[in-house]
Amino acid sequence: MISIKIITDFLSQGWLPNLIGLIGGLLGLVTFIDSYLIRFRPKIYFGTRVIIESKEDRGILQLNSILCSLELCNHRKKYGVVYDFALRIYKSDEINSDSAIYYASAVIAKIPINVDELEKQELSTFNPITVLPDSNKSISIVLSEVLYRSKMDFHPLNSYYIEIYYQKEPKSKWYFIGKFFLYNKGQLEAGLKKYVQFTVLNYDSTREKLKKSVRHQKTNLYQGASQNFLILKFRSYFYKLIKFPFYRVKDAFYSIPFYSHFLIDKVIDNLIKIPIIKKYGKIIDKSSIKFGAPESKPITYDAFEKIYSLLQKIAIQINSKAKKELEIKVEKKEGQIILTRLRFALKFYIAGDETIVVQEAYSSVGSRITYQIALRRKLWNKNFWYLDNYGFITIKSFVIRVIDAFIINSNY
Repeated sequence: MISIKIITDFLSQGWLPNLIGLIGGLLGLVTFIDSYLIRFRPKIYFGTRVIIESKEDRGILQLNSILCSLELCNHRKKYGVVYDFALRIYKSDEINSDSAIYYASAVIAKIPINVDELEKQELSTFNPITVLPDSNKSISIVLSEVLYRSKMDFHPLNSYYIEIYYQKEPKSKWYFIGKFFLYNKGQLEAGLKKYVQFTVLNYDSTREKLKKSVRHQKTNLYQGASQNFLILKFRSYFYKLIKFPFYRVKDAFYSIPFYSHFLIDKVIDNLIKIPIIKKYGKIIDKSSIKFGAPESKPITYDAFEKIYSLLQKIAIQINSKAKKELEIKVEKKEGQIILTRLRFALKFYIAGDETIVVQEAYSSVGSRITYQIALRRKLWNKNFWYLDNYGFITIKSFVIRVIDAFIINSNY
């Protein structure tokens, strides 16, 4: 009740309507200033290349026109117009150098990478450029108009400074865009061409300044024997003092769920799967399997022998009191274990030093069932058997899986 009374008193005093009115007035003032008082002032970015067209007049090579690209960005909420562009050019390595001012005369669709293709480009007359609110506009212009025929002499091996200006209205003042340095990347070959391509560097922040801020170079090679020795020692101590204890703690943390997995498998195998196999193995037919790969020969061969022994033991239990045509046969042939029931057979074989594979034995169209187990290092840096698409498993659980699938599929 007290809070409701406070809100009622606050509204009754007229503070909230006054605050909303103040915010609305401020927003209106900002809109008015942006729409009517702030003038159009675009941000103009100069391109990275300039092409100069030269023309020979009475044996003297003169600068006829300049081609460049500009990006006009208008961040205001109203449109603006750029009426004209001007470019002043003079030599960079001469005191009191001759200079000339060139004005926009034409627009070109694009400036090609290959300057020889400029002859094929169509030109259109330059007109004032309208830039819409919150928009950008790219334009490639040709500056060739000069006053009083004030064209300057040109040599393609020289370097030049250019200053670029723009005008928003006729008879209004000119706005400075930037000062840039031009240098010729074409070297001596450019002197033989009508069009010469120059690279543009900003006068205030040239690309050369990057050298002061780049990072130190790195190499994969050691810079000395002492560095090699210290790095190896540091890595050795880091492993012994930090990584090795961390791995042991990590293994201890994961050991409970890891070994619980084996315990659960053992319980399920002994209490569920083996009784079912013994009961229905005398009646049902067919199975197919894929088996994995051990990591070292001694362990692999021991596992292979263990598989053979388990298969024989389980086959004896299944074959007791079973019909003769449903009996399972286990035999060794040419280093392989052949498991046969009816007309279906599986073969177990060692594939490499660390892999054991189970596949269909006599199929002409590829194995329908494939199992593969492999040795992998896990907890305590020890080897454990890993079954593809399942996880870590014991040899006994693996054999039971194979027999289980084999019986089901042997009828087909």
